[in-house]
Formats: sequence, structure tokens, C-alpha cells
Amino acid sequence: MFEEVDDFWQAIKARLIKETAKKEINFIGLELPPVIDAEKKFLLCPALSFCYVSTPMLKLTALGKTFGTVDALRPLDLEVPNGEFFSLLGPSGCGKTTLLRLLGGFEKPTSGQIWIDDRRIDELPPHQRQFNTVFQRYALFPHLSVFQNVAFGLQMKKVSADEVKVRVVQALELVQMTGFESRSTSTLSGGQQQRIAVARALINRP
Repeated sequence: MFEEVDDFWQAIKARLIKETAKKEINFIGLELPPVIDAEKKFLLCPALSFCYVSTPMLKLTALGKTFGTVDALRPLDLEVPNGEFFSLLGPSGCGKTTLLRLLGGFEKPTSGQIWIDDRRIDELPPHQRQFNTVFQRYALFPHLSVFQNVAFGLQMKKVSADEVKVRVVQALELVQMTGFESRSTSTLSGGQQQRIAVARALINRP
């Protein structure tokens, strides 16, 4: 049994060393009994005397925003692991929209920093950030077709016409809106408009 356990940890160690080479995780030397912490952020193992900690995809440090004397967002510390589905809930006026606007670059923070994959981005303009927002009112362009709405972001990035066509088709398939390419957004239901807004955001691969 002990040989099997040792082989198991050796296999994990080999995998972690491989992942470390890709800069996805970091090693920290420790001498503690094996345990997974309550938040499942790291694994400790006595046989290997190390732990690994996943680098957060998003990290906010004391991020805050004030408008005059009003605290729209009190200083916030937050880490979101890579691959995690994260929901932000709260009452009206608590700062949810302000936070999203700060992440997208539509507002400048009064304090704090924003980090994405160990890169600070709070000083970058919106077009240099890999963020896409689906607005509450969808903000679709009424003078453009469904295809043109979904393709808009790629066209602004000067993506080739052939690639734009392929990715628009894929995005519409993803939201089950295939066949609506030539339709005007004004002819769509509210739910259909929402799906087009989602496709327009996801096509940029945020």
C-alpha cells in the first residue's frame, strides 16, 4: 500500500513539475501532513514536502471607486481562480456595475489595482483588455444585421473576412441562433437579442 501511495505522489510531483515549467503553478517548500484546505486552493504532502498554489486568473487589490463624496465601490480584495464560474450578487447600488465598468476600463479606479494572469491592467485602455460585457439593455446596433452585430468586434480588430465568417457561424451555433444572420435585431424577441449580445461577447474569446 505504501508503495502505491508513494507512486501516486511521485506521479503528481512529475505532473506538477511539468505544469510549473509552463508557469501555471508555483512551488513552496513545506513540511506538513497531507491535507486539502477548505477552499481547495492547495495540496500539502509530507512525502514531497511542497505545496502548489494556482495563480488566480483575476486578482483585485484594494480596488475602489468614488464619485465625489460617494463610495460607489468600497476597497475590494478578490481573487478568481482560472476556469472558475464566478457570480457577483448584491442589492442595487452596492457597486456591481461599477466593478464591471472598472474591469472593462470604462471607469478609472480611485484606488487599488487589477491583475489578469499576473499582468496589471488597470492602467490599460478598454481595447487592450480581454474583457467583454453583455449589457443589461444588450446595446445591439439597430442599423446592423445579426451577422454584422456579432462580427463587429472582430472587424474592429482587422480579422480577415474568412475568419470572421467562420467564427460568426460558430458563435451563432453556440447560442442556437443559426439562420438569423441576415435578420434585423429589431425583429428579434428579447431573449433572442440577449443571445446575440452573448454571441457578440464570446466571439472575441475573452
